[in-house]
Amino acid sequence: MKNWINRIPKLVLDKVKASGKTGVEWLESLDHLIYILEKRWEIEVIKVHEGGTHAFIGEAITQGNKRVILKLSMPEMIGETEFENEIKALELADGNGYVQLLQYDLSCGAALLEQLGKPLKSLNLPVDNQIEIICNTLRKSWIEIPNGTNLQDGKDICSFFSNFFDGLYKEFSTLISRKTMDKVLMVCESRLDAFIPEKSVLVHGDPHNANLLQDLYSNEFKLIDPDGIYCEPAYDLGILMREWPDELVDNPIILGEKRCELLSNLTNVESQLIWKWGLIQCVATGLLLVKTGQKQEGIKLLKIAESWAERF
Repeated sequence: MKNWINRIPKLVLDKVKASGKTGVEWLESLDHLIYILEKRWEIEVIKVHEGGTHAFIGEAITQGNKRVILKLSMPEMIGETEFENEIKALELADGNGYVQLLQYDLSCGAALLEQLGKPLKSLNLPVDNQIEIICNTLRKSWIEIPNGTNLQDGKDICSFFSNFFDGLYKEFSTLISRKTMDKVLMVCESRLDAFIPEKSVLVHGDPHNANLLQDLYSNEFKLIDPDGIYCEPAYDLGILMREWPDELVDNPIILGEKRCELLSNLTNVESQLIWKWGLIQCVATGLLLVKTGQKQEGIKLLKIAESWAERF
């Protein structure tokens, strides 16, 4: 068996070690697990992919000489709904706007995926071009979900955000006004009340430009790492509203309106819904960035949100 432990990217290795005994045990069993999966799925892992942040990502080759990706989730993900939801989303999408899922094993957090090319982020395209590519991909990926599919839905997400805001506002109340926070909570409540399963689709949950990779056989892109959520399409577009904040800070209202109009025109999603989810995402991401030590970037988003809140 090959020794893969010493080839794991430092970011992943540090996160695994920080998880304590479980992480150490996972590392110790990693070589054996890869060996077992190589035999079961008839592949050979040839190198570690440097792009992994929350998983071991290995480039592999099949017996038919086809390149694939082996993804092994970090130990705290195994047996949790996050990994299961990702797998459910990829199964449902079946390659429509998403990376193709080839094999998986929930018990050990393993997935075998088609290999894709470079992320959209690395191509340094103008922001509007990136937005157009992401929206075109999202439109393919927004598929209806069969009844009884056990995924997070719009109500779950709105409840999560409400609790998240309540908890972090007490800690960072000097960085965002009470007036803005009340408006954000009001918007969350309105989306919760408006949730209609028949108008909901499979949404990605975080369709930023690092989560879109080039298809190796076409000029198109595919999404990776879905959250597995059943919600209105505007949820995904709200994330694009808060991306590239440096493009918005000089005049958040005017520049935000321009971006919102672009997103609406590209997807036929109502602009007011995009604004609402944009406000929610801007505040949530801003608070999270501050919480995780990225204060400057977090404050930038919170200032944008203060301006956007005046629209409600």
